[in-house]
Amino acid sequence: MYESQFNQFRLVSEQDIIKIMLDASIKSCQLDPIPAVDFKLSLRTLAPTITSIVNKSLQLGIMPGMLKGAMVQPLLKKLQLDTEDLITIGLSQI
Repeated sequence: MYESQFNQFRLVSEQDIIKIMLDASIKSCQLDPIPAVDFKLSLRTLAPTITSIVNKSLQLGIMPGMLKGAMVQPLLKKLQLDTEDLITIGLSQI
């Protein structure tokens, strides 16, 4: 088995964060503290704080626990498959 290590990451700029977020689709889930549409409208105000969080996480190698949550929803791989057969169900992070 091979092990990969990243010893150093390039820190991101506010422009990096803004570009990534503007290119992202507008989707929200129940875990989002604010709807994606409102987030994008406030992006220029939030960019310095988000940049700081991302860069600190890269520097320390730690992701804040409150940012690790995800909702997982079972979805049928194909609509015509048997819903009782667990092999036909895939998990999707929403």
